[in-house]
Amino acid sequence: MVLNNKNMCVKIMLIVLLSMVGLLNFSHADGISAEAKKYGYEGHVLLQKGQFKQASIKLEKAQSLGDIRAMHTLGLMHIRGDGVKQSYAKALSYFKKSYKHGYINAAYDIGVMYRNGESVKKNRDTAKKYYLIAAKNNYRLAQIEFAKIYGEEGNKKQYEYWVKRAKQQ
Repeated sequence: MVLNNKNMCVKIMLIVLLSMVGLLNFSHADGISAEAKKYGYEGHVLLQKGQFKQASIKLEKAQSLGDIRAMHTLGLMHIRGDGVKQSYAKALSYFKKSYKHGYINAAYDIGVMYRNGESVKKNRDTAKKYYLIAAKNNYRLAQIEFAKIYGEEGNKKQYEYWVKRAKQQ
């Protein structure tokens, strides 16, 4: 994707603004080292610039130092093949590692992979398990997916409950 200077400036300004108001937080965990924060931040900035290979190098270093958001981002990069070889198995591994260390957003992505059968056998119950974890933690996309599953199962009460919760986000 090619961006002109105006679009790049708007994107950078948005990143700065979001980080200032706390909606975009590159230092997500109190126990993370300054070095991990540095590599994670640099990796995410490079990713925003579309410099995927360089971003993957920085994020790999950050995740090796315990940055759970970098673990999650590397999972997303492996799904898309951004700067790394596309691999659903590696993506799932990064998501599970990130989730194991407390990054709730990763639970949603694990659920997606089980629902779609990406590097694993399709398993609706396992997908529901991970969606529920993320949904209970107010992750809107998980609430929507959870509602869809209940709708498919004909459970109108649970469907309506999760649709309502998602709308409240």
